[in-house]
Amino acid sequence: MDSSKPSSNSAPQVVVVASTNRVDAIDPALRRSGRFDAEVEVTTPTEEERLQILKLCTKKVPLDPNVDLRTIAASCDGYVGADLEALCREATIFMVKRSSDANEDASVLSLTIEDWERARSIVGPSITRGVTVEIPKVTWEDIRGLKDLKKKLRQAVEWPIKHSAAFSRLGISPVRGILLHGPPGCSKITLAKAAAHAAQASFFSLSGAELYSMYVGEGEALLRNTFQRARLAAPSIILFDEADVVAAKRGGSSSNNITVGERLLSTLLTEMDGLEEAKGILVLAATNRPHAIDAALMRLDTLIGFYMYHYLI
Repeated sequence: MDSSKPSSNSAPQVVVVASTNRVDAIDPALRRSGRFDAEVEVTTPTEEERLQILKLCTKKVPLDPNVDLRTIAASCDGYVGADLEALCREATIFMVKRSSDANEDASVLSLTIEDWERARSIVGPSITRGVTVEIPKVTWEDIRGLKDLKKKLRQAVEWPIKHSAAFSRLGISPVRGILLHGPPGCSKITLAKAAAHAAQASFFSLSGAELYSMYVGEGEALLRNTFQRARLAAPSIILFDEADVVAAKRGGSSSNNITVGERLLSTLLTEMDGLEEAKGILVLAATNRPHAIDAALMRLDTLIGFYMYHYLI
């Protein structure tokens, strides 16, 4: 690359273009001026870009009148172009199978909502693979009682994601994190899942047991990777179950477990600080021992407590 540099009086004859999905793994010597002078980041498609990709992939496929591609695009957070192409392919396969089973005329085939839903159960966003990602099916209607708490969760979780444009127009900064605390069995996780379902956001779930590993640095790497994928799949929600394990108070003991916990807490605090520039990401933490959580984590903007049990139907 150095030998291909043009002289001051000649036009460049060679331009080197490189692509990668692991930019941090590239040697810094290649990323300096005079070699790769410019870096262009290709991010995950926005809702409008996903709509255009879906229109392109389905331009030769008949669609049922009830199919709204904009609604499908809005529900495909985190999907890249290859994922959307695979989604259309799987939906088409289901359409053909359905017609062959029912002996329908091939000339009247059309993609239905059911075909898209079955395809989405198979094809997920590539960037969320390797991390526990689930689509919560719990709704607000499944929960009885605690109207005030549900209202607080709607305001803190659902509104900033669904009405982000209104928040920006009014100059209101949404909360970055919520700590759910209360006695065991009061369904803190159930309420968190209902809030995630209502917000229709990418949902990442991590527990304290998943982050502890016998290998040094593995838990911290999983934590950083989860936040990175949540940024790519924004709007997204990260749920930490048993938050007191990940964020235990520091300085209490010199055992190896406490040392691992301190490293995890430091990584978590660093990622939380980075959320100031990341839009559409919310951290939910649940615990039944709020007094055991390190004071530094109380930078979570909202604390919601449970003072009574509620019932599910």
